Amino acid sequence: MPAMTHLINPPPVLLPPKMPLHLSNFLPLLFLVLLHLWLHYRQPLPYMDELFHIPQAQAFCRSLRVKTLPAYDPAITTLPGLYLPPAALHFFTSGRIPCSPRVLRITSLLAAALALPLLSSLLTALRARARRAARPDPSHAVAIWLHPVALFYAQLFYTDPLALLALLLAHLYALRAAHLRAASFAFFAALTRQTNIVWHFYLAADAAIPLLVSRCTQNKPLYTSVRILLPLLWPHALTACVYLTFLVLNAGPALGDKAHHAPTAHWAMLPYFLGFHAASYLPFQLLEPRELVAQATILRRSPALRAGALSVCAVLAAMIVATGDHVHPFTLADNRHFVFYVYRKWLLRAPWRKLALLPLYVWGAIGPVLELEMRRRGDGGVEGQVRDEGEAMRTFYVGEYVSDALLVLCAAASLVPSPLLEPRYFVVASTLWSMRRMARRAADFPAWGMCGVAAALAVVNVGLVYVFAEMPFERPVDAHMPNDSSPGRFMF
Repeated sequence: MPAMTHLINPPPVLLPPKMPLHLSNFLPLLFLVLLHLWLHYRQPLPYMDELFHIPQAQAFCRSLRVKTLPAYDPAITTLPGLYLPPAALHFFTSGRIPCSPRVLRITSLLAAALALPLLSSLLTALRARARRAARPDPSHAVAIWLHPVALFYAQLFYTDPLALLALLLAHLYALRAAHLRAASFAFFAALTRQTNIVWHFYLAADAAIPLLVSRCTQNKPLYTSVRILLPLLWPHALTACVYLTFLVLNAGPALGDKAHHAPTAHWAMLPYFLGFHAASYLPFQLLEPRELVAQATILRRSPALRAGALSVCAVLAAMIVATGDHVHPFTLADNRHFVFYVYRKWLLRAPWRKLALLPLYVWGAIGPVLELEMRRRGDGGVEGQVRDEGEAMRTFYVGEYVSDALLVLCAAASLVPSPLLEPRYFVVASTLWSMRRMARRAADFPAWGMCGVAAALAVVNVGLVYVFAEMPFERPVDAHMPNDSSPGRFMF
């Protein structure tokens, strides 16, 4: 099993490579810093969720200095992972680095900056698994990193940048079979945001799927696979026991404000995620329009794929019809979020509007399958001739199909119980899937095209910060945030 060597005989574990000092890395980071300075200049005071997170982080800083446990705000639903790094930095510098709003926002900025070289390392590792050993062009990692939703929250003290960084580290170490380190970083990601428990499971399973698929194709007994995997994956099993204990003792994932964050069956969240990912990945696909035509031809000429696409369409339509008008009271009570206007101006206006984007949702589900089919069939994909690439590549294709299906199931597990629709909840799953799809392509997207996409995404990011920073509006103080007297600002 040459493809499984990295699982059975782990290679030397290396830290992510140092970021080379060339324009492809320097310019994005300079761009990030300029956005941060702009936003902080216009809104230096805590804003939205920062009104909860910043005082709580400052309480951790004070309590760590005097060696006591801080009081925990009952309105905060997440675990304290977000507050631990700045509190530790404050403690080990004897208070010389304060826990001010500026410093706390800089922790998010640093987390986003470190994510860029990690994305490059992950693309390289995933390409190696897909039998593409060459390093990707830097523009590929930059284009993924510039996602407008992810980069916007890098300017604020939110859980998202730090949690995403921890998950990317966990994914990289899992691919390198350093599972103790992978489990440690994934555990910290879950300590920052509880839904990352689901993504910890996915990253551990993704590392095991190639071995399981290979042994299944060889008709090996399942218990022998478990016997091989258990000594490697025991750190993930140990943290799973911790997660289960927490969920039982806490009676659910939310730490505080459970009345407004009780799990629900919001099935429309899965189609929304698929549409979000399809829209995120579409700019890359438009660089190769001939591939889109070839994929459409494969779909048209394959009865099995057509039947699968129609089944997916029916399931997603049923999910949208069932819960597409479910809206959290927080959403309709706060006109600062773009989602407020999505509901008010579109989803709640007429029943047919819920299904208007169904083709995009379906494309988000079947697009990755068609990409894999096109690579598997090679240049003769339109004619349906499947290339014989050997047992290792056949195992790879099956493993990719299984892992993609598992990713969608994990997205459903993390999103469907959430009553609150926020685009930032989709970022982790979409980033993982974009990396996978980009890494397993038969050929890279053209570098000039990726630079163009990155430039367009940079313009979108500037536009979002401009709207937030330069277009404030008057709004009354609401009961949910009585201490928030700042002007209204549009954001995700």
